[in-house]
Amino acid sequence: MPIMNKLITKIITIRGISKTVDQLKKNSNIKIIVECKHGQREVRWCRRHQQCRKCVSEAGLYNTSKKGRQITWGDKISKAKKGVKLSEDHKTALSVAQYKCDEQDWPGYYKKSEIQQVRDSIEYLKLRKSIFKRDNYKCQISGLGGYLQMHHIESMNRNLSKALDESNVITLHESIHREFHKIYGNGNNTIEQWNEFISIKSSIIEG
Repeated sequence: MPIMNKLITKIITIRGISKTVDQLKKNSNIKIIVECKHGQREVRWCRRHQQCRKCVSEAGLYNTSKKGRQITWGDKISKAKKGVKLSEDHKTALSVAQYKCDEQDWPGYYKKSEIQQVRDSIEYLKLRKSIFKRDNYKCQISGLGGYLQMHHIESMNRNLSKALDESNVITLHESIHREFHKIYGNGNNTIEQWNEFISIKSSIIEG
């Protein structure tokens, strides 16, 4: 690219020392003022020869046509709905309209299960915090802190009505929680399994 910019800045001051711009290193990021036929602008020293957009356009170095990627329906929706929280029904309606098919005909449509809706709720998050506080931020079997998880004594898929019941949840260390589910599996867990697990852990600790 030919040199077209006129150097306006002649002397700069760095840390109280004045020097000419010619003494700067080639890759220096010190800002200077340059001028082309379209006016003055501030650039970094390493880009002092870079031409402005108008100069490049007049030189025919790139296409300034407004033609380009066509603005799609999805682009407009994304811009209009940016930062807006949508209800599940609204998300469904947008998906059906965008993909021009019914909900049951679109294999990519994802709908949260009742259990997942509970897990993602504010009430569930509040319960988790209150249970950790109730149990002094310690595992109720090992007494360990850190890497804590909330365990449902009677699993949610077995009795969803107890999902937010404080008497049905307890604080466990991640390793203890993983050990329980390794023995009894994930889901369909009962209070009998929990009592048996406590008995096993107690005998190990006492032994």
